[in-house]
Amino acid sequence: MRTIKSNRVILGCLFILFLFCTSQLMAQDVQISMKYAQGIKHNEWSAFKGGFELSADYIYSINNLRISSGLDFRTIQWGNQATISLGLAKVLSPKIELGLEMQHGLALFHPQSLYTFSAGANCDLTLVNNDKLQMGLSIEARYSICPAYINYGQIYHVTEIPLGIFIRF
Repeated sequence: MRTIKSNRVILGCLFILFLFCTSQLMAQDVQISMKYAQGIKHNEWSAFKGGFELSADYIYSINNLRISSGLDFRTIQWGNQATISLGLAKVLSPKIELGLEMQHGLALFHPQSLYTFSAGANCDLTLVNNDKLQMGLSIEARYSICPAYINYGQIYHVTEIPLGIFIRF
C-alpha cells in the first residue's frame, strides 16, 4: 500500500514537472528521436545487447543554449521504463551540439514500479537543416541505475552508448 502511494506521488511529480517545463509549447520546437543503446558495461560483464528508446522532447532555445524536457520510453536490462528527461545543450555550430541530460522515472514492473535514474553526455550532428525541419544523428554516453532492482537481479546499473536519429519540427 505504501509503495503504491509513493509511486503515485513520483508519477504526479514527474507529470507536474513535465507540464511546468512545457507550459508554453510552440509547434516549431518539438523533437522526436529513436535510439539504440549498445551496452558496454554492467556489474561484472561487458559488451551486451542494449535496448531501444523512443522519446519526444520540447526544446526551448536561448541564444546558443537549448533547454529540453520530454518523455522517454525504453527497454533496458531490467525491463521497460518510462522517464522524464531534462537536458541542456550548447550549440557549437549550425550542425553540432554538445549536451548533458538527466532522466528520472520508473521501471514498469507489475505490481510495483521501481525508481530509475540516468545521466549522460551527448553530441548531435544535424544533417538536414531548413526552416521547417531538422534531421540528424546523435551519440551519447549514458549511465543508468535502478537501485531497488538489486533485490531482484544482478544487473541494476549499466553504462551504454545510445546511437540515434532525431527529427525536429
